[in-house]
Amino acid sequence: MKSLGLISLLAVGLFAAAGSCASSDSETPARTAGSGGASGSAGATGGAGGSTQAGAGGVAQGGGGSGGGTAGSGGAAGAAQGGASGTGGGAGAGGVAGTGGMSGAGGTGGAAGTGGAAGTGGASGTGGVAGTGGAAGAGGATDASTPKDSAPVFTDVKIDGASLSGPSFQPDAIVALMRKVAAWSFANFDGGNLDNDWSRSTIMTGVMGTYRVTRDQQYLDKVKAWGDAHAWKPKDPVYNPDNMCCMQAYCERYIMEPTAANMYMYQPTLTLIDAYIGDSGRTGHGSWGWEDAMYMSPPVLAIVGHIQNKSIYFDKLTTYWWDNIRVLYNATYHLFHWADEPAFITTPGGNPEFWGPGNAWVIGGLIRIMLYMPEDYAQRQKWVDHFREFSDAIRSKQQPDGFWRTSLYEPTEYPNPEESCTAFFTYAFAMGMIYGFLDPAVYMPVVTKSWPAVVSAVDANGKAGRCQPWSNAPGGAGTGNNTPECQGAVQLAGEGMYNLVKGTKPQLW
Repeated sequence: MKSLGLISLLAVGLFAAAGSCASSDSETPARTAGSGGASGSAGATGGAGGSTQAGAGGVAQGGGGSGGGTAGSGGAAGAAQGGASGTGGGAGAGGVAGTGGMSGAGGTGGAAGTGGAAGTGGASGTGGVAGTGGAAGAGGATDASTPKDSAPVFTDVKIDGASLSGPSFQPDAIVALMRKVAAWSFANFDGGNLDNDWSRSTIMTGVMGTYRVTRDQQYLDKVKAWGDAHAWKPKDPVYNPDNMCCMQAYCERYIMEPTAANMYMYQPTLTLIDAYIGDSGRTGHGSWGWEDAMYMSPPVLAIVGHIQNKSIYFDKLTTYWWDNIRVLYNATYHLFHWADEPAFITTPGGNPEFWGPGNAWVIGGLIRIMLYMPEDYAQRQKWVDHFREFSDAIRSKQQPDGFWRTSLYEPTEYPNPEESCTAFFTYAFAMGMIYGFLDPAVYMPVVTKSWPAVVSAVDANGKAGRCQPWSNAPGGAGTGNNTPECQGAVQLAGEGMYNLVKGTKPQLW
């Protein structure tokens, strides 16, 4: 049994750790979790109010705690969401920039950066160009106390898609695949009445991606019916990231129709998140002390920050994230451990052990944060640099067939390809190129191989195979094995690839 050192998490005990977790048809059963979870029928007991999870083969995972020192700043006023970008707009080295940078509607209160411009659809580059009705000048940005309901107009991103050829890269083929995956999910989980736990909620984040690509009302209706069935509340009010994943889809559903009549869709989320960041004893590691949690919870703060037009959510998010990565992120290998590592873990072959699906959860959450982060957010470059470094480490572990394996540094340990991590990595890299975070010259060849691999693992009915059973460490991924998060990840990868092929930014709101 491996020791993952969750004693400290259990001691503070406001969260229960949940690994990515599941079924049969794997080549090797998942290994047991570390300290904090006992295998067997009894499962593992998390921190106070925490949940329990048992993985395949009796894997049980322990609870994560919360507590510790004061986190986050007192909440500096942020730029109005969607407001003007600063001088030059926003692509990093090697990135892809839209013409003159990007700026959307200034939101309630409006905003203008130095020389920047605001206004509906306004674009700002060096010196700034005012959009229709936009106002520029000094005075800085103001927080809005009410949600905004205007949508920015995105400029096309200059992406050379010449290498994206072949049947799987045709926009119609991408859409057809996303539709099939969504339909199979609704037909095969919970009798069509999906739970709002972490795994089913990941499906719904994918369904929102399918809506953004297709603009088909049926997907909004599905999410609304799901939200209504759960009263737009988490599965449990306890501060457990697993309970928070559903809030991503709740808030994104509101954003698609941001009317006063629909505010009930995100109000329970807002109440919980305001209490969450108002807890002076909260720490990032105490809240998100395992890899999966970094997809489930942090993006919720970013989406709420977008809705509310307040930088305090991004300030708290930044503080919590960096508090967590000081423990989980390995600065030598630029990859994440599943949880606290009291001693460095190696594979049987003597290589460093880093779990593919676990790192996929992290980068999936990371790119979703950055999609909602204002371009003029003061600490944005810090996030971009972190994303680039992390992406580069993942990119280097892709295998010749386009897939990644569950054991990133020793792919022969479990040689089967793995779908969920390959889909999440594809999503992050596609969106990273679209938004100018990643260099297409480096990452286009990666997705040119990875997207056909993702497609190859989905059967004619829309069931994604090659998904590792729920676990918290490298393990086998049988050909026919499926998990709910695979269904969500494939749809998100489709959203990224569709927009990459079209050379446009997705219309997120």
